[in-house]
Amino acid sequence: MIRIGSLLTGIFLAGTLFGSAALADAPKEKVKSAVYIVDNFPGPNAIEAFVRDPHTGTLTLKGRYPTGGTGDVSIAATTSHSLVASDRHLYVVNAGSDNISTFFIERDGSLRLVGTTPSQGVQPVSLTISDDLLYVANRGRIAPPIAGGYSGFRVKEDGTLRPLQNSTFPLSPGDIPTEILFNEEGTRLIASRGFGNIVDTFVVDHNGLLSHSDPVANQAGPLGAIFSPIRPHEFFVSLATTTPGLASYRLGGRNGHTQIISTVLDANLVDPCWLSISNDGQRLFASVPALSAIVLYSVDHAGRLQQKSTHVTPGGIASLDVALDSSGQHLYRLRAFDFASGGTIPVVPFIDVLKLTGQDTDGGVAPVQSLALSPDLQFAGPNGMLVVDL
Repeated sequence: MIRIGSLLTGIFLAGTLFGSAALADAPKEKVKSAVYIVDNFPGPNAIEAFVRDPHTGTLTLKGRYPTGGTGDVSIAATTSHSLVASDRHLYVVNAGSDNISTFFIERDGSLRLVGTTPSQGVQPVSLTISDDLLYVANRGRIAPPIAGGYSGFRVKEDGTLRPLQNSTFPLSPGDIPTEILFNEEGTRLIASRGFGNIVDTFVVDHNGLLSHSDPVANQAGPLGAIFSPIRPHEFFVSLATTTPGLASYRLGGRNGHTQIISTVLDANLVDPCWLSISNDGQRLFASVPALSAIVLYSVDHAGRLQQKSTHVTPGGIASLDVALDSSGQHLYRLRAFDFASGGTIPVVPFIDVLKLTGQDTDGGVAPVQSLALSPDLQFAGPNGMLVVDL
């Protein structure tokens, strides 16, 4: 994809220069970008768009853009990558209406709805895209039981989606997928079955179809996942049940076994969920809802994890999706739902802007801005965050 799960590859632009010496000495202009989140209203769904200051990382509200579908608060805080982007198009799931919306991204960060496409299943929750190939994880339903699965689409020239024949990989009822993700090269795909305790791994063939290569069973509630940006066969998954923690994996060949590289468990984390990783692949950030925390891990050259420190935001509002900007200087974090009172009191969601410090203390971040969203979102289930270069 341009690779996007939580962010796009940055492109830095220099001004008009004369001579190679001037080019070498000229300061680079920081890329203009925007941050998008999914409202996930129980009724009409929408995207909240924010313009990002490329120097400070701070956000300013751009507008709200209806998706043409409906949300479903029952999936709130239980999925990742509910929106992705490639080139000038953004895609978002509508879990309440079982479809996917396509937007055109304008140069100023505003969005223009292109259309909606059925997701080939029930309750779409997560998306991944690589070039002109998009896959969705459909959650299914617990009651009455409807099985979920993974289904593929081709992206047409106008950005709209065409279902890919024979691409659906069905799951068992109750498995509840939470995440689906291509690697950087688009040659491999992984997906998490949160209730099935399985991490699925696939080889992607030249037709865009999936070959189930080596599922990893007996994983304790796998939720969020992310690939290494520097090693395309290395990935990380948060584990949210039994003893919670984080694990790193290395994909095998077409018929080889996926190897668990390392597992770091910490009962105090309660439920680590969504992940982001630095551009050099050496620092991984996990969002922990119940603690309203960001946990920093180091990743060594072999993919082994080591837990470093935790940054806790007071107030008890759950820490949800996280995404880094393309320069790797700022981490954006969505917070919603009240964990301090058992999750029963609705709260106005926040977006936090955190600057990466490069230190191993306090989660490796420092607060820059905490932006309260619109009060009417108090009763929505905001879910999913994306940083896009414009």
